[in-house]
Amino acid sequence: MSPLGRSFYQLLIAALSLSPFLAGHNIHLSFQDLPWLLAVGFFQGFLGLTLMIFAIRHLTAYEYGILSYLEPVTASLIGVVIYAEPMSLLQALAVASLF
Repeated sequence: MSPLGRSFYQLLIAALSLSPFLAGHNIHLSFQDLPWLLAVGFFQGFLGLTLMIFAIRHLTAYEYGILSYLEPVTASLIGVVIYAEPMSLLQALAVASLF
């Protein structure tokens, strides 16, 4: 199976697996939200997974392991610095524990 096919099926299974958790939540989406949702799904989901699959071919297991630990740290720091999201002490300890 091609890397693009794998990425598609990974995202499809993830979406179907997580959809039951939306039951009972009052979610209001407008037509104006659709481009943003598609952009997030494409760039952070499909494109990110596809590039990761292509990169794995050129990395050792050790190098990929390091990168996989840096991803949640980077996402947390971007959330705090750029989006001014609060970080609790427990979350900060979780990020620090990866080092």
